[in-house]
Amino acid sequence: MLFIMFLASIVRCLLYAMELFLIIRAIMSWFPGGIDNKVYDFLFYVTEPLVSFVRSIVVKFRTLRECPIDLSYLFSYFVIWILLELL
Repeated sequence: MLFIMFLASIVRCLLYAMELFLIIRAIMSWFPGGIDNKVYDFLFYVTEPLVSFVRSIVVKFRTLRECPIDLSYLFSYFVIWILLELL
């Protein structure tokens, strides 16, 4: 039982880190030159699997696909939030 609680706390910490990485990546993308450095490359490498998965679902909805803002970051954040609530 203690091992399961330990694993759950590790997963929770990783999900909190992913939330933080998503926020930082989104903010860095607003600034010119923000995506041309090693920090952004790391954030892209870590967060892109989740963001691309959510983006593949978002593009199936016409209204979301035609939105001028990429909402996949927001929905990725919600997915992480839901997972944290389930733990």
